[in-house]
Amino acid sequence: MKIETKDCRVREGETVKLKKWPTRVKPFYRSNDEYRDTLNRHVEKLSDLQELHYASNRHAVLLIFQAMDAAGKDGGIKHVMFGVNPQGCQGFSFKHPSATQLEQVSVSCQLRFNRVFLRSLIAPFYLLAASVLALLSALGLTVWVFQRILGYGSLVYYVPFAVAVLLVSLGSDYNLFVVGRIWEEARRRPVRDAVATAVPRASRAITTAGLALAAGFAVLALVPLDQFREIAVAMVIGITIDTFIVRSLLVPSLVVLSGRAGRKAGWKRARIPPAR
Repeated sequence: MKIETKDCRVREGETVKLKKWPTRVKPFYRSNDEYRDTLNRHVEKLSDLQELHYASNRHAVLLIFQAMDAAGKDGGIKHVMFGVNPQGCQGFSFKHPSATQLEQVSVSCQLRFNRVFLRSLIAPFYLLAASVLALLSALGLTVWVFQRILGYGSLVYYVPFAVAVLLVSLGSDYNLFVVGRIWEEARRRPVRDAVATAVPRASRAITTAGLALAAGFAVLALVPLDQFREIAVAMVIGITIDTFIVRSLLVPSLVVLSGRAGRKAGWKRARIPPAR
């Protein structure tokens, strides 16, 4: 039985409908020996075609393995793709989102939530940039501590993603608290005076909450696993930077610098009626 490649080909601009192709087909070969011989020949040809496509750098091949668990997807990939150079392949799983996709969703949600609650177009971007700056500083110091001081080789691969989600989420909470207090005061006085009045009041609450969170995450270092210790150190460093530098100094400075351009929609200073 010959495989008709035109039945498996999708032209440019066409819509792919998986229901078009059946999931059960008749056997192509009469015996297992014939199948093995044909498979070896096809794998060699597939390897040659891969080198040709890689050299031309114009076309690619998309393979979709769709089946239930234990239906043979891994076995099919193992037998068909074992002769292909793995450096020219990319594998993606549709079971659950990757760490990169989770990080992208987290950042997108932070921007949307900040825009809704702050009712501003510019403020969510510089507040998110401040949170990301604190995150990068925390990860850099964590790597320095574990590699230079403790002699570790590298961090566990998923630790930066877990720390990023936690620190960006906590930073968004602190942003709403600090900026909300500043803009509330700005209804009655200029921006600089509002920052001078609101930030000391908000900083006391943020400092208390930050120290409590840092102490809670520090307990993870007692677990005798490298990934828990790395998360504990990264979170303690990140929360400390976020509490004492970003929310107390950087964010108020950005609010003052942005001025009217970054203000909340509908933010108008209250007019005091003249005395009679």
